[in-house]
Amino acid sequence: IRNSIASQEFGSDWTQPIGAVGGSLRVQSAASAGTRLWMQAALQDERALAVHATPAYGTFQPTLPALAVTRRSLAIGAEFGNATGGRRVSARLTGSHWSRRDGAAAGRNVRGSLDAEFAWTRGALSIHSRTIAAALSGGTQPLQDAVLLGGPISAPGYDFHSLQGQQGVSQRVELQRRIPFIPLDLGRFGRVPATLVLAPFANAAWVGGSPVTGPAGDDGWYPAFGMGVIGFFDLLRVDVARG
Repeated sequence: IRNSIASQEFGSDWTQPIGAVGGSLRVQSAASAGTRLWMQAALQDERALAVHATPAYGTFQPTLPALAVTRRSLAIGAEFGNATGGRRVSARLTGSHWSRRDGAAAGRNVRGSLDAEFAWTRGALSIHSRTIAAALSGGTQPLQDAVLLGGPISAPGYDFHSLQGQQGVSQRVELQRRIPFIPLDLGRFGRVPATLVLAPFANAAWVGGSPVTGPAGDDGWYPAFGMGVIGFFDLLRVDVARG
């Protein structure tokens, strides 16, 4: 819902669509004590997409210039915990063989990724941590396999997916504290609680590795600081960040 409204009204499409035609077979274990394991084999043709839409305000950014390839891949992954319990870890490892559909080149790569969230509560204060990391094996690879950071989740204060490389990590630390606020009466829908959550945060992202690099053409660190405000039954969040 968040992305649909942002996309429709302001052209902020925080996905990275590419064209893909093919199929996959996935085997997954039943969830047990918050743990799930899975394996997936896939065969698909990939290509870049073009924008054929206009938002109410502004314009859409160009889509990712994905390489037109045929890909065979095998991926394994694991998920532990859940975000509502204050602990969630998701890991994935994918091996791929790709070949350009014009026959000009082919190659192999291995890509690993990790997404981990933890929360600790101490009285009225809670501390939240999120780590996002990924790495791609060396050599010239399709851009759609690169590590792409930037935007409100992985690197607030920087343009969406503007930090590009073959390795990358984003670390966010956030403090949350509930404070009094003016109550709002929504009539038959009830009253909005008379509190807000203030959430100051710091984020540091790092990217490295050719053939793709950051927005200034340099690998390295990209820090940011910001403030979040959570309200309206804790369903609405507004962030302001400075890279």
